[in-house]
Amino acid sequence: MSYPFSDNTNTSELFIITFLYILVVFIIILPPSELISAGFSIENIFSYFLVENEEISFIRYHIKRISIKYLVHSLLPLGYVLLLLYYCDWSSGIINACLTLFTQTSIILQFILFVCLFIPFITSFTVLRWHINDCYLHPIVRQLRLFIQTNNQQQEQTWHAVESSINTEFRRYDKFTCGSATSNVRCYVLDSWILKCSMYHVNIAQQSNVRVELVDAHDIHLQETNEEVSLSTQYLNILIKSYDSRIKPFYIR
Repeated sequence: MSYPFSDNTNTSELFIITFLYILVVFIIILPPSELISAGFSIENIFSYFLVENEEISFIRYHIKRISIKYLVHSLLPLGYVLLLLYYCDWSSGIINACLTLFTQTSIILQFILFVCLFIPFITSFTVLRWHINDCYLHPIVRQLRLFIQTNNQQQEQTWHAVESSINTEFRRYDKFTCGSATSNVRCYVLDSWILKCSMYHVNIAQQSNVRVELVDAHDIHLQETNEEVSLSTQYLNILIKSYDSRIKPFYIR
């Protein structure tokens, strides 16, 4: 198996480069708490585009957050292609280096490279489609439209009415919060809503229309102070299941 890199870069170095890039990608997707505290997270770096604050405009913030994460993460495979191009032999020019990389490598590597190029285009088209027509097809907005009700004048609300209700309740200080930024999963229990925010999705349920089931419980011993006293914590896995079959059930922990 031969690779179109310069003479001082062999196959083992290619695997090392690939491993290091995968490690960098993992840190970008799941940054440790130290990097998040230092401001090195996608939310902080792209705060100019997010504009809205989560506490003030919860729904708009997460609509943009999910779209930005989709776009940024879809560009990571393209970064791998550019990294391999950097280690190619450029003596014949950049065009020949690109042609060699995509034509004179193994079939498996060629397939991986073409997939890496294809992913950003598909993701960009998907995100653009989400944001046309007042974000009508965005996953969050599609959920909000499931909660639209008809008022006394038989006039149907828009999803903005549901958005306003969630935003108003989220601004209150008495909401219950669990989860952490490092786990990319946070859950909020508001007066009327239950919200679960993950990396690419926000689950929404209305308290008046759900049943809550305790699925599992785990006791974790943190510290033993002596033979009789010990410190422990309990983790509960709770299933939130709506009576509306259109709303997918989800777990909170």
